[in-house]
Amino acid sequence: MGHLSPSTPQGPNPAVSVYRLSDLTCLATLNPPVTLAFSALAFSADGLRLAVCTDEPDLTLTIYAWQQSNDRNQLLVQASLAKPVQHVSFQPYNADALVTTGSGQTISWTIDKLRKGHDITSAAVELPEGFEPTCHTWCPHGLYVGGAGGELLSLDPATYKPMPAEAEAVPAAQQQQLSESFDLPPSEEHHMEAEDQAKVSERPQFLSGLLMIAATDVGSPVTAICVSRDHVAVAGGTSTVRWFSHARQGYHRSSILTNPLHLIAQHDFGCVASPVGMDIGGDGFNMLVLGSLDGSIRLSELDPLHREVRPWAHGPLAEAHAGEVAAIAPHPSLDGAVLSCGSDGTLRLWFLSGGHCRCQSKRTFSSAQTAIATCANRELVAVGSETGVLRQVPCRVTLLQGGGLSKTPVTSHLT
Repeated sequence: MGHLSPSTPQGPNPAVSVYRLSDLTCLATLNPPVTLAFSALAFSADGLRLAVCTDEPDLTLTIYAWQQSNDRNQLLVQASLAKPVQHVSFQPYNADALVTTGSGQTISWTIDKLRKGHDITSAAVELPEGFEPTCHTWCPHGLYVGGAGGELLSLDPATYKPMPAEAEAVPAAQQQQLSESFDLPPSEEHHMEAEDQAKVSERPQFLSGLLMIAATDVGSPVTAICVSRDHVAVAGGTSTVRWFSHARQGYHRSSILTNPLHLIAQHDFGCVASPVGMDIGGDGFNMLVLGSLDGSIRLSELDPLHREVRPWAHGPLAEAHAGEVAAIAPHPSLDGAVLSCGSDGTLRLWFLSGGHCRCQSKRTFSSAQTAIATCANRELVAVGSETGVLRQVPCRVTLLQGGGLSKTPVTSHLT
């Protein structure tokens, strides 16, 4: 939901809070029986239902009518999960249907209204042999499922069968034609630079007669998928995101056999860790926001006419610690700047100005950093780790024209 956001703090016996995004007002707090953590959350398209998945040892899927006034009415239905899941989502046009993905399986769920209360049933989605699902998202013509081998598979929304259903009957000659349809017209390819041509040469192939493509750049597992009416963006285990066009097939299932997905652009965000979540928005639905395990949030814009992706000129939207912040200390010589370290193994330099906080540079170490100290008389910072290693780091920072801070990498040596 665009105006609602669920939040789940870590720690023993956590709760789920629902916030209104416009002013961050807490609208409701749910207290499911959970021991350690939640693994996935999702709203229905109308925002009236909230799906909550818990991690081990509980392993439950709970559907809440979260706007109800009392706890008994809020809990709509609950089911046990056989294995942990990492993704859950409602069918966009049917709040009684949802899908979960995780631990190498995709499950479809159906909610039935009974005379008293509700019931929920499940069925495993039958996927091609050797295909291990990692994540999924709904699209105009069905359901996309990402695979551990970098595949992107399209499923029929009614049957959850790979599309097209009659793939086994597709002749070999037609399958070859489908593979060749990924090629760009000669007039367009003629104007491409050598580097761009090299990228296009990595275009995905049509696999096994199904609407399934090799979607990641090096065959790494698909970690996140998001769609608009015309495009689908796919992220893998690296920091590269690929944009594919499905505009020609969007709402016309009869054209799927002759118009499979094709690669139009890709961009390396330069994240230290792989992306874990993405979404598409903007006036033209060509802006992509991406969050990764390194705590960064980045923005980019697709230019479909020139087949290129432009990163946001001002750098990452945010570069937060991924995990607990263990310690902070003031910069020894620069007003409005602080240093921090945390469980993600990073030492970060932050600049505070005008009510804003921006990470200017960071250094990543091999273990969690637990303590930090600075010297008022010298530009030095000492950082201690959970492994007992103490590092003394020169903290030389110079001002650039325009008031910004340099992003020269912080160097370190053992003492």
